[in-house]
Parts: sequence; C-alpha cells; structure tokens
Amino acid sequence: MTDQHATQGNGGRPAGALAFHLAAVWLAVLAIVAVAILCVIALAFASLSSGADVEAGQRVVAIFVAVEGALVASAVVAWRAASAGRGSEELVALVLGGGALLVVLGPAFLLLLPLDGGFYGLDPYALATAARLPWSVAVLVPAALMGIGATQRWCASSGEAAQHRGLVAWGVTLALVVVVGAMAGIQVMQPTCGAGRTCVPAAGVSFVLPDGWRRTATDDGDLFAASAGSEQTRFVIEDGGKVIGKDGGAVPTGPEGVDARATSLLSQGSGFGRNSDISARRVDLPVGPAIRIAYTSSTSFIFTYYQTNVTHWLSVDGRLVVLEYMTSYGEGTPGDTSSDPADLTELLASLQVL
Repeated sequence: MTDQHATQGNGGRPAGALAFHLAAVWLAVLAIVAVAILCVIALAFASLSSGADVEAGQRVVAIFVAVEGALVASAVVAWRAASAGRGSEELVALVLGGGALLVVLGPAFLLLLPLDGGFYGLDPYALATAARLPWSVAVLVPAALMGIGATQRWCASSGEAAQHRGLVAWGVTLALVVVVGAMAGIQVMQPTCGAGRTCVPAAGVSFVLPDGWRRTATDDGDLFAASAGSEQTRFVIEDGGKVIGKDGGAVPTGPEGVDARATSLLSQGSGFGRNSDISARRVDLPVGPAIRIAYTSSTSFIFTYYQTNVTHWLSVDGRLVVLEYMTSYGEGTPGDTSSDPADLTELLASLQVL
C-alpha cells in the first residue's frame, strides 16, 4: 500500500491514524494501571513467609507480567500502524482488534442462538462469565478502534477503488447488523417467563433467582446452573432419570420410590468421597409433591473437604427432575441440612410449571 493510497484529504494525515493513536493511548494507560497493580501485589506478597502463599503470589505476578507485556506490545503495534506504509502492523492490529471483539462480543452473540447444551462444546454462560464487565470494556474500546483504523486504511484509495472498498465495508457491516438484529428480534418474539423470572425449558419449570444470584456455566449433564456470586454456593437442575438410572434399575417418572433408590446410591460413595447424614422426607412444592433428600459429602485426600447438598426430586410433565442446592465449606465445619437456606426457600416458593 502506497502513501498516496493510505492518505485522506485532511492535511495528508494517513487514513485511520486517529483511531490507531487513540487505541495506542488507551492501551498505554491500561499498561500503566497494570504496572501500578503489579507493584502493589509485589509489595503485598513480599511480606509473606508461607510457601503456599509465596507460590500463589508468584502465579499472580506472572499473570500480570504477561498482561503487561500484551498491553505494551499491542500499544506499540497500534501506534506504528498509525503511520502510512505500515502494512504488517495494520494487519496485526486488525487481527488483535478482531480477535478481542470476538472474545468479548462472542458470548452475547451466542446467547441469541437457540442453544441447548452449548455451541460445539462451548457454554455461552461460561464465556459470558469470563467476558463480564467491567474489564471487557477496557478491551472492547481499543479493539474497536484498531478495527476501525484498519478498515479506514484499507478503504483509503482514489477513484473507483475507494468506492468499491467502501461499499464492501458498509455491506459487511450492514450484513452483520441485519443478522444480529434478526436473531435479537426472534428472541424478543419468543414467549417469556415474565419480568424477573428464569425459564428452563429442558426441565419444564421457571422460577425467580434470589438477589445476587446469576446464571453460570453448567457441568456435564446439568440442565441449568446458577451461583451466588461465587462457586461456594451453587444451584443446579438435573435430569433425575439419568441420575437415578445409574444403578441400572427402572427409572421412575415421579418422586414415588425415589427416596429408597437415591439414598441407596448416595450411601455407596465413590473413590475418595463419601456421603453422610443422609435424610429423606416428602415435601409439597408449588408445582406438586417432591422428595427432599439432604446429605453431607466429604472428599478426603490428604485434606478433607466438605459440602452440603439439599436436593428436591419432583415430577414435571411425567419427567423426573432434580433441584440441587450445594454449599462448599472447604475444610470448615459443614452446616445443618435439616432445613432449607433462606435463598433456596425463596427460589422454591417461586417455582412454576412452563
């Protein structure tokens, strides 16, 4: 690309130079912030004497060093790409910007798809968790600027070439807007659960997540998962037929007979884990009768880690569904499972059949 083809009629400034410069400045500011955070972390861990703490500190420092290097390198690329005749830097900037935009905007796009079980093995809720605000905005702005700068540079030409490239750029943009807009419109037209409710069609139920809870990535075989701000407390929905069918017996379609089958499975344990304090009783939920089975699970290998589980087994349209509430205590003393926690009680009270 020649300098003539890479300039606009604005004082000879190369096309896209302003966007590239703004991206470089933004990245440089982020790099300075990262250095400040890195210095604070280094000073904090300098006073630690525990071997485990020192090792953890070294990992954190290594991550920040890698982030710092990536920010500085990206800023240099963006700044150099602002000059005319920097074809390689322009291409690198375009790849960096486009890749970052895909990482940040990909989860939002995947959430518009009618997915059931993820997209080629990718759970959009796991990606959305990784790309959550506010850090994603810090990446989104320079990525968009580098993409804009590279596009402006590519379109900068003269005569018919400039017109052709401009039409291509606008055509691609319009196509993306139409596709995403159509998918968003289809989602809007779909039946909704109502304001504030969460629908799980695979389980046939809807409910209201308590304050502070959010949908998150599911484990293999789960129909739904949510957590209370951290993975210490987690709520999942499972296919009860698959869970209870592990013993090879007939799979019930309702809660009748579940208590004996489920408690038998739980009593067996597996590997380094075992279950204790298993209790079962019949309860009534807004969607019908259910079997409540609670227990404490422990995993022992050098250290012993505890987790309490409160499960509700119910029938929804002839299908056995399990609602499971889990709380991890690490090496601490596990809590009492004789009664439901307040947030679980609130969630169960809001249950409705779709």
